[in-house]
Amino acid sequence: MKLSYIYHSGFLVEADGALIIIDYWKDGGESVADLVAETDAQVYVLASHAHADHFNPETLFWKSRRPIRYVFSADIRRRNKPLRDDGRIAWLHRGEVFSDGGLVVEAHGSTDVGVSWLIGADGRRLFHAGDFNDWQHSEATEEDNKRMHSYFEAELRKMSAAVSGADVALFPADPHLGSHIADGPAAFCQEARPKVFVPMHCWEDYGAAGAVARAVEELGVRFVPCRGLRRMEV
Repeated sequence: MKLSYIYHSGFLVEADGALIIIDYWKDGGESVADLVAETDAQVYVLASHAHADHFNPETLFWKSRRPIRYVFSADIRRRNKPLRDDGRIAWLHRGEVFSDGGLVVEAHGSTDVGVSWLIGADGRRLFHAGDFNDWQHSEATEEDNKRMHSYFEAELRKMSAAVSGADVALFPADPHLGSHIADGPAAFCQEARPKVFVPMHCWEDYGAAGAVARAVEELGVRFVPCRGLRRMEV
């Protein structure tokens, strides 16, 4: 399995006979639509929720040499009622699983809309958090932040056994959280112990993830920056 960063929270995974695109928003370099058109692999497109920085409806118009399989969080259908579904889309709620013999996708919880993903292919396990994080905002009230923290801890406990020891965790390192940027990543790594941590959702402020790098590496988890990540062996 090879992992490449696209942009924001978007990643591309190359597995045996499969090309998996996760939470595509827009290109960060080469055209993903062109890659899809040119590959002989089976293409899967995953979207963890309906926010525009995680779901781009243009993906439904991509052309491929084989029929594209879409795995979407069910909230996307609720929020995009005109969306035409011709049977190509698997709609998942948390706790549900998509499997077609080559790819396994488990939908886990989030602290925002939609789900997080645990993806299995080539004997490897990859966790993509979507918007799952401990969103501690400076402009929120202390009570609201306490509720968010409790919600995050509860969701983390629910998914812990399933996602523990994942080969890679793709997790938000959002600079809008300021001094709390590393809270969620550190708690996730403490509980789930992924082998490798890759930040995302950085809003192009990639340097802010330095605090996250220090926090997860103190826990013995390897930190790999997302910027410039191309075809990393997993």
